[in-house]
Amino acid sequence: MQYRLYILKIQSYQELQIKPIKSTHTIYTVNVSASDLETLWHFRLGHISNKCIYVIKNKFPFVKYNKSFVCDVFHFAKQKRLSFPIRTSKSKKYFDLIHVDIWGPSSIPSIHGHKYFLTIVDDYSRYIWIFPLKQKSKVVKVLENFVVFVETQFETTIKIIRSDNETEFFMTNFFVNKGITRSMFKALD
Repeated sequence: MQYRLYILKIQSYQELQIKPIKSTHTIYTVNVSASDLETLWHFRLGHISNKCIYVIKNKFPFVKYNKSFVCDVFHFAKQKRLSFPIRTSKSKKYFDLIHVDIWGPSSIPSIHGHKYFLTIVDDYSRYIWIFPLKQKSKVVKVLENFVVFVETQFETTIKIIRSDNETEFFMTNFFVNKGITRSMFKALD
C-alpha cells in the first residue's frame, strides 16, 4: 500500500522553486508570483492566523509575512453559525418516524462496487442504518426489507417515513398496504 505523504525539506529560500520530480504519480505544479509568496504559507497551512505565521517566520526566515493581509475564509470559518430551530415534534417511541435519504452516485465506487448509500435514521433514538447500494433502483427492495425487519425484530410498525422528494421513495402501494404515511420535507440549499 502506498501512502501519499508530502515531505517538505527546505534548506534555503531557493529550494522553494518548484522543480519537476520523476515519479510514478502525476505531479501537479503551481507557479507562485512574488506577490503571492506573502500569503502562500497562510494557504498551505490551512488558513492559519497571522499570529501563527509570525511565529513560523521567526523560525524560518524564508517564510514571507504580511501583517496587513486579511483572509475572508479564515474569518468565515471562525464565525458562529445560527443555532438550529427548536424541534416542535419528537417521536414518542421507536420507529414512529424514520428519516430516509439516498446519497450518490459516488465518483469512486467502494471496494465491492457500491456507488449509492441509503441512510435510515430513527427519529426517537437517532440510531442510523446505512445500506450501500450498487444501483439506485435497489432502494425500493432495501426499504421494503427494512420495514419487514422492524416488524419482526422489534415487534412494532413504522408509522411515518420522511424523505425528500426523491422518486425512489414513491412506493405508494407498499406504504398503503403497511399503513405507513409518507412525509416529505424540502431540503435546504
